[in-house]
Amino acid sequence: MRSEGLKRCYQSRTPPHAAAGVKSAQPQPKTPRRYVFRSAEVDERDGIPGCVIAQYRRCGKPRCRCSRPGEPPHGPYFFHYWRGEGKARKRYLARGDAPRVAALCDRRRAHRADARTTKRLIRRFDRISSEILELLERGRP
Repeated sequence: MRSEGLKRCYQSRTPPHAAAGVKSAQPQPKTPRRYVFRSAEVDERDGIPGCVIAQYRRCGKPRCRCSRPGEPPHGPYFFHYWRGEGKARKRYLARGDAPRVAALCDRRRAHRADARTTKRLIRRFDRISSEILELLERGRP
């Protein structure tokens, strides 16, 4: 009687296609997904705000090597940090994505530095041109 209950239990766990004799599809190998902040095209063109930071952590398990004094913690684990919607945000990065995302962050920083320089030059040009106009108007009779 007990064996029938166990048999019924195992039969109920069998997927319907396996019971019908249909072979299930082979699982496809996972392709690593690339980290995308907004969209791949915008990220490549404009860069990504923030920075990439490597962190080392202790797991907290009492028998783990990282809990012993003098032993190194686990890691490095890479995280992308940025500010969005008024809050500090972070997202885990796969080890292979970290250099690419760091380069995109550097690209964004360079773009912003160029924009600040351009704005500073425009303000300086406006100030100088207004001074020139003022001198020209004073020199007229």
